[in-house]
Amino acid sequence: MSEILVEPKVTIVFFRDKTTDQLEQLFKLQKVRKSPILEKWISNLLSLAEPDRSFLENLSLLAEDRIAYWNEDELKFNLIYPLMLRVNFKSPHYTVFAERPIQAIMEEDILLTGRVDLVVASGKYNPQKPYFFFHEYKKERGTADDPIAQLLSAMLVGQQLNNDGLPVYGSYVIGRMWFFVTLKEREYCISNAYISSKQDDLEQVFMILTAMKGIIEQRLSIVS
Repeated sequence: MSEILVEPKVTIVFFRDKTTDQLEQLFKLQKVRKSPILEKWISNLLSLAEPDRSFLENLSLLAEDRIAYWNEDELKFNLIYPLMLRVNFKSPHYTVFAERPIQAIMEEDILLTGRVDLVVASGKYNPQKPYFFFHEYKKERGTADDPIAQLLSAMLVGQQLNNDGLPVYGSYVIGRMWFFVTLKEREYCISNAYISSKQDDLEQVFMILTAMKGIIEQRLSIVS
């Protein structure tokens, strides 16, 4: 069962049990083809330093050669973790947390709950205010789950926990394909795919992740 009724009349909904269609109906989500929030994020990018370019060239060549045969753990170990470590989402004010549970009461009677693969959030030992969700490392062949629904579920929880009216950001990966997602109120938008086995695309991915750091730091400076 995807839902369990508990007292007092709160329905538990798990990230993994909802399709995108079901999630849209349940929370009145609307997918939009264009979003100025997403466009600003993935377009206003800084130039690459030469050491980063060399690192990304080697990473894209590795992906081109082997990614079709990696399982999910190998995809994380060989591609995603090295890339995230290179971007370095770490400061005194935020860091990366992995495999952490997250939940919130939605619509007054729905407990939306699950685990996120990665979340960049404030907090030293435990995530507090989430800024960027990274969800669903899927191998290239044999994928059957709905990574969009699981990512959107986590982003909805983050939106509810933050309660500040600001956009929530996310990304998911299916094999060599990277997608970036924004959620503002009940509208979400998904980027076109970036192919990590292509050096130009992987450079774009790296710069978009770096831009996410800038968005977080700007938000922190406004709050402080």
